[in-house]
Amino acid sequence: MIIGGSPGSTAGGIKTTTFALAVLCILSVFQNQEDIHCYKRRVPYDILRNAIAILVLYLFLFLSASFLITRADGVSMMESSFEAASAIATVGLSLGITEDLGIFSKIILILLMYLGRVGGLTMLYALTNHRKFPVHLPQERITVG
Repeated sequence: MIIGGSPGSTAGGIKTTTFALAVLCILSVFQNQEDIHCYKRRVPYDILRNAIAILVLYLFLFLSASFLITRADGVSMMESSFEAASAIATVGLSLGITEDLGIFSKIILILLMYLGRVGGLTMLYALTNHRKFPVHLPQERITVG
C-alpha cells in the first residue's frame, strides 16, 4: 500500500521508481558494483541519493507514527501500521478504528496524510539548506558494516 504511485501521478507514498532505485542499489552492493545501472544506463549518484533519502524518510515517518499511535491509544501494532500506511500513501482505507483514536493519534494521521500528499522530494527540499559549498571537502572512506 505504501509503494505504488508513479512519478507525475497524484498518488501519495513511495513512488515505484524510488523503490526500484533502492532495490537496484541493494543489488549493486551484493554484486560489488560501483555504479548503478538500469536499462543500460548509469544512474547518477545524486538521483540515487535522493531516492534512498526519500525511502528512509517515508519508512521513518511510517514506523514512528505506527509506534506513537500504538503507545497513545493501545491499539495493536498491526492496526496502527495499517492506518499509518493508508494515511501516508493517501489511500483512504481504514480498519474502522480511526473514530476511536484520540486527538493525538488523529493529528499524527493528518500530518501523515499531508506529508504523503506533498511528496518525499518536496519534503527533503523544504528541510534542507540549498547553499552549495564553495569548495569541495576532502573525501573519506568510511567502513560500513
